[in-house]
Amino acid sequence: MYRLPRFTALSLSVSAAAFTLLLALPLFAQDTDAKSGKAAAKPLEQLNTIAEIEQAVTAFSAEIIKEFQSLAAAGEKMTQEKAAPYLEKMGSYALAGGEKILKIAKDDAEKLTGYRLVTQGLSTQDSGEKSQHLIKLAKEEGISEEDIMKHPEKIQKILPKVLAYETAASKRLEALYADIEKEGKFLELLVQYRLKKLAMEGMKLQSGFTLESFEKYKNEAWQAINKLGGTAASAIWQLVSQLAASPEAQKADPKLQEKTLADFVAFVKSDKCTLPQEKKDSLIADLTAEKKTAVGAELKLYGKTLDDKDFDWNSLLAKNKFVLVKFTASWCGPCKGEIPGMLEAYKKYHGKGLEIVSVYVWDKLDEVKKVVKEEKLPWIIVSEELTEKSGGEPQGKFYGIKGVPTMLLIGKDGKVIADNARGETLQKKLAELF
Repeated sequence: MYRLPRFTALSLSVSAAAFTLLLALPLFAQDTDAKSGKAAAKPLEQLNTIAEIEQAVTAFSAEIIKEFQSLAAAGEKMTQEKAAPYLEKMGSYALAGGEKILKIAKDDAEKLTGYRLVTQGLSTQDSGEKSQHLIKLAKEEGISEEDIMKHPEKIQKILPKVLAYETAASKRLEALYADIEKEGKFLELLVQYRLKKLAMEGMKLQSGFTLESFEKYKNEAWQAINKLGGTAASAIWQLVSQLAASPEAQKADPKLQEKTLADFVAFVKSDKCTLPQEKKDSLIADLTAEKKTAVGAELKLYGKTLDDKDFDWNSLLAKNKFVLVKFTASWCGPCKGEIPGMLEAYKKYHGKGLEIVSVYVWDKLDEVKKVVKEEKLPWIIVSEELTEKSGGEPQGKFYGIKGVPTMLLIGKDGKVIADNARGETLQKKLAELF
């Protein structure tokens, strides 16, 4: 089963909230990597080997993160504006390290390491500058930072200006990837960059959605599949599909998601798609699985709870009017971002007939238990690890889940009412139903 890399999973949503997460991504990504740093960072001019430089960048990131987190521990309120200088420091050091590696690299493997650090550095710098630009525009419109994080719908007005803003780092990234594309090497880096660009273009389109602009975006996305190959095909389809399912798209054409699926299938089966036949067959099979979670499809969920017991899906439906099913993972930032809204919905509607089931896919049991304890989740938790160990089929695989979070609202008859039940969309839907 194709598993979306963390970067892609974070980039799939084309909402304002996703944009703020995208800006903060380098800091979170560095936090994950920085835990492996053992020694303090040394000045780059003192380092002569690629391994030393790579370790120094990791250690430097760890130092910066520790410094940033110490402010929060001291009770200082952390904001995107305060985070921006830290992003700049991290980005500059990673960029310098990558550039030094490129100068001494002797083969493609070493060159790839250099390119990774250069792109890491430029992306982090870009995020820091865009964060500052977002805050500047928000202040001009009287929008607070708290509004940006808790009420992302308020920044829809300024989002087009933020998305259109080009930083010096973003321009350098574009030129760098043009050179990488000419070389015809380092496809992994190129795929990540093109996917990020497609995600950003999708956000721009959502801000001023028209069917004509969507048609152009969709066709460009299909062509990107030919350029980037099979490794990117599923992720590209997810980007286009989620845009077609957005509230703006549904207002323009309620059947747009269905039409988009038909168009994608036709493209994959045609000669216009240059992927190998084996990959084409795999994509079609995945799409068949995805239909199992489409609006109107019937869910028959199976799984093991954290105490290694089966939960009775039919009994669950009989007791409740609606069930919110969330396919999620402990390491997923946007998944955690949905928890406050879910807790609010649970408190408001559980007594009226709403149940929630979180299915943790691609995850370790210990990590799942940790999240559940930290977040004090009161609803049903299913572990795919325990499901597999008991000989059961992982439901994420069975239902063709490619990215997290995937949130489905299920009616008493077991059929999907909403297949994009997230954020404000979820709250509005529940308000209608209850």
